[in-house]
Amino acid sequence: MGSGPDITLFLAMNTQGAEILTSLADELCVSQAQLAGRSVLLVALPSLGASSSPKACRLALSTVLPGQTTERLSDAFQGLLHLINEKPPSKAILLRTQLDRIEYSGDAESLAFSFSLDLRRGVRKRPVERPVRSLEAWLGQSLGIPTLSLGCPTEASASERKALVLALKRLLSPPNPTHLQRFEDLARKAQGQPWFLAVDEQRQTLALFRQGHLEGRFSVATGIAGCTPEGRFRIIDKERNVRTEEGRVLERRLKPDLGSFWMGIDCRHEVTGVPFGLHGTDQPETLGQAASRGCVRLRDEDLATFFFDIPVGTEVEIY
Repeated sequence: MGSGPDITLFLAMNTQGAEILTSLADELCVSQAQLAGRSVLLVALPSLGASSSPKACRLALSTVLPGQTTERLSDAFQGLLHLINEKPPSKAILLRTQLDRIEYSGDAESLAFSFSLDLRRGVRKRPVERPVRSLEAWLGQSLGIPTLSLGCPTEASASERKALVLALKRLLSPPNPTHLQRFEDLARKAQGQPWFLAVDEQRQTLALFRQGHLEGRFSVATGIAGCTPEGRFRIIDKERNVRTEEGRVLERRLKPDLGSFWMGIDCRHEVTGVPFGLHGTDQPETLGQAASRGCVRLRDEDLATFFFDIPVGTEVEIY
């Protein structure tokens, strides 16, 4: 769709994603003005046909489409590969299942940050693959195309589907300047620091930066009635429950309502003297809202992705 030089590639990796792209195509047919100077390529990979393709594509296809033979898919995919090589898209968006947050690869940090605010989902940087074995890594890592991957639920309400379609449509326009400014401000503060954490009380999220680059964005719960302290702090202590590889608790060092991980900051309640910190929770349903007694709650599984990497002394900004 469209005929401009700025090409956005949408790839559906499952039936649900294909249905979302059909709805997106309908939306774009109604608002042709949004395609001025742009082109949109919508591809449903489950429908591709047969023959052979380069090794990298066979690896990608065998990974992203388990159960589909590369012999059936590769001919049409080779055509897509040729098109991408001839006219590389400015960005690529993949719709797949079993992703509870947005993953990004290539130079897509600010795009992922802004998109996550629109869609209200978390963000994770996709690990570097050596050798390349996924379509995301081939596009983002090998070709350097800003690439986003997001889950397309098998069961979604009409309103959820509509919200996803509209968020995808907004990707054709420049990022929200307010979102972009916020990202640039945080990235600037994170520069020169091994790790940097930023808690947004308004949106109930935590942004994690490593070496000045966005590593992830997670849902949190801060204090009721604004009782979480604001400002710049540092992590002063860490604690965790000891578990077996199967997840069974061997030694419980934290109260159940603190989940399995604790990172204390250099700030205490001015009346009770109780320390504030970031910790897990046994009430994940409270995340995304002001629900704590002042600390910052996260899912245990989210904390586990960075707890062991974050050293004491790491800066935390709460705003």
